[in-house]
Amino acid sequence: MRLTLNHMGTKKEEHITVKTLSLEGPWAGPHDGLIDTSNLGDYQLAVEDPATNEVLYFRGFDSEFDPGDSWSSVVYSLRFPAPSKSVAVYIKIRNADNVGFHDIWHTIVDPSDKFIDKTPLAAGDVTVLLNSGPAEEKIDLSIIGDGYAVGDRTKFIGDARRAMHYLFSTAPYSEHQRAFNVRAVFVASGFSGILDPPSGVYIHSALGMSYGFNGVERAIGSLDDSALREAAAIAPYEFLLVITNSKRYGGAADLQRLSSVAIDSKFARYLVLHEFSHQFAGLADEYYSFAKCNTEAKPEPWRPNVTADASREGLKWAALLAPSIPLPSAWSKTQYEEYDASFINKYFAMRKAGTRDADVDAYIAEAVSHEIAMLRAEPLFGQVGLFEGASNEKCRLYRAEADCMMFTINPEHFCKACVRAILKAISAYAYE
Repeated sequence: MRLTLNHMGTKKEEHITVKTLSLEGPWAGPHDGLIDTSNLGDYQLAVEDPATNEVLYFRGFDSEFDPGDSWSSVVYSLRFPAPSKSVAVYIKIRNADNVGFHDIWHTIVDPSDKFIDKTPLAAGDVTVLLNSGPAEEKIDLSIIGDGYAVGDRTKFIGDARRAMHYLFSTAPYSEHQRAFNVRAVFVASGFSGILDPPSGVYIHSALGMSYGFNGVERAIGSLDDSALREAAAIAPYEFLLVITNSKRYGGAADLQRLSSVAIDSKFARYLVLHEFSHQFAGLADEYYSFAKCNTEAKPEPWRPNVTADASREGLKWAALLAPSIPLPSAWSKTQYEEYDASFINKYFAMRKAGTRDADVDAYIAEAVSHEIAMLRAEPLFGQVGLFEGASNEKCRLYRAEADCMMFTINPEHFCKACVRAILKAISAYAYE
């Protein structure tokens, strides 16, 4: 069952309405893993028996709803096993202290409702890239393309295969390839490429993906995933990786929703690993470029790879610490921040000046290489500790290691806290 919602409002009020309710193909997830115990997500979807209040399905997720002072409006889809009788569906939002949730919306879904769209799924263009076993026993990933014209089909299949190889090129994914099924779903657009307003490129693609998503010039996404979900429904999936037929650095992701990557970017391998890990394991960005030092106490983030707790006893990755590691853990924070600020300032200056993408990429590669070298020279490099600066906060939020795939553009290394979170997600969805 696919429930597509209109989610709108401000930080003072949120409103949710049903846009569509559709019956899709066979459920691809594990049949005995319907209750998510990971406690991830800003929101949660709960499906309950209204007569007994028994929870039948439960999953955390994120949306692109941005509860600010001004109005925000998004359209997104949630999926759950089709019920055989009426069920109560609840959307819950995390409390301000990040502990617990409260209901913000609910409805009754009656499977006999004539307004449920039960149109049989049309045949689609699906290529199996990796078949490791039955859908209900494996992690089913669909790689779907946007911005590919009819004549780009061969390129798309090659790009999708390349994206899959990128995902399995780094541990822990490389060690658990047999936990995944991967399918490529081809969707033809009228033209090659996607919308890129920051670069003055205006092309409307089949799935509506665009640079400049939510005001971030390098983010790729859409505030309405209806077309994407309709196209993806032809293949069994639990996770969606959208590869765009574009070259400029870009991507984005939400937990349990989707991840997107500019597949022809010089940094596509990193982007696939980084963005998919947001969607799959709920990992936070660990970088904090341009952040100011906010010393106010912060609630403990639900993300598994960042923390506000500086105590050894309460630290969420305490089991990974060596007894001798100091907390907080020293690193060349000021030196790194000064270099990173100069890098970001020059990057935006180059973009504003209309510098060629190839030259911008060359500068990014040079700067990232320097940052990685700085971090590898740290005395505590590779050790798990408590390194201040994470998740767009300069002060009083911490990451587990000096460097990580979620901190720098480094496709070789996940920190041990991230590895643990990815392995937990793999075990929740797959039998190997």
